[in-house]
Amino acid sequence: MIHKKAAALPALCFMAALLAITALDLLRPDRAFSAELKRPLAQRPTLSWQGLQNGSYTQAYQTYLDDQFIARPLLVEVSGRSQYLLGSRELKGVYLGRRQTLLPVPAAPDAQQLQKNSRRLAQFAGAMSQQLGAERVRVLLAPSAVRVWPQRLPAFAPGPQQEKELYQALTRDLPPGLTVDVCPQLVAHSDQPVYYYTDHHWTTLGAYYSYTVWAESMGLAPLSKDQITVTPSPHDFWGSSWSKVRLGGRPDKVELYTPRGLERCPVSVDGGASWQVGFYDLQKLGSGDDYGVFFGGNYPLVQVETGLDNGRRLLIVKDSFANCFAPLAAAHYQQLHMIDLRAFTGSVPQYVADHQITDLLVLYSTTGFADDRGTLALVR
Repeated sequence: MIHKKAAALPALCFMAALLAITALDLLRPDRAFSAELKRPLAQRPTLSWQGLQNGSYTQAYQTYLDDQFIARPLLVEVSGRSQYLLGSRELKGVYLGRRQTLLPVPAAPDAQQLQKNSRRLAQFAGAMSQQLGAERVRVLLAPSAVRVWPQRLPAFAPGPQQEKELYQALTRDLPPGLTVDVCPQLVAHSDQPVYYYTDHHWTTLGAYYSYTVWAESMGLAPLSKDQITVTPSPHDFWGSSWSKVRLGGRPDKVELYTPRGLERCPVSVDGGASWQVGFYDLQKLGSGDDYGVFFGGNYPLVQVETGLDNGRRLLIVKDSFANCFAPLAAAHYQQLHMIDLRAFTGSVPQYVADHQITDLLVLYSTTGFADDRGTLALVR
């Protein structure tokens, strides 16, 4: 009898733990944002007859449960460690690389979307170079850490060739002289932390080196380090790559590069829906979403008044790689405008005309632009 009770104990403990987790999950209010996942979380979907019929409600509810599940971080960590012990060095789209580096695995893009985006980029860049002048238009597609740090890839991992081919596919039809290739500059400084150890973004240092290449291509004198105030965050953070696997890596720190004299620029978010002073939302530091310190995150539209009086207005069409780059670029312009195609619903050419834009930069990660579903706004 005693042996039977002892044999049943592990199962009873498991059931008790499962019931406790379920109870906590039901009692805890739904979260709107996950600092670990660096994104908004799915909310409870509204039940409808149509949603039940077409299956969209069931799918949305499953996503909601996955996002809100209280034990999700623990399960991710246990799964990652189990696979690591079995010899895997690629988990959930992340390479467990050398020197405690987590590198994003370059995913193969949707072939049709890649073709559309390549065509739209060439059409948009060509039209803008005719309208503004070729010397005022640039396209900068940032490489991932895999291209800059291939020596940090785990053994037997594919090299950076796939991303190189992707870059070529996106830029081959652009008018001559518009492409800014920053990869050689980043490789030349690859002994420095130009990317984060646990996040897919480049660091502000990596953005600075890339900014110097862009500025020179525009005939601008890049800011020297003496003209910039560098402020390191007092907090460590674990980035987006670590959040996927909760394994490996080393804590990162964000650095803020502020051009001298631009510390208190008025910044308008979402067409004046809200305002902030300066380029940074300092409340993000230490929140887990530390990269969100730059402008407070991603918005469809951001506008900055620098106080300069040179009549030049720069529009950056961008993804999040531009967020730490933009404060440096702002030092050369009277106004800085940023459009994120992932949420912008208007026409970019019309915006250029309406706001008397004089200079244009398309700044994306290479893989990010290949998969972007919002590029129709470039030619709308």
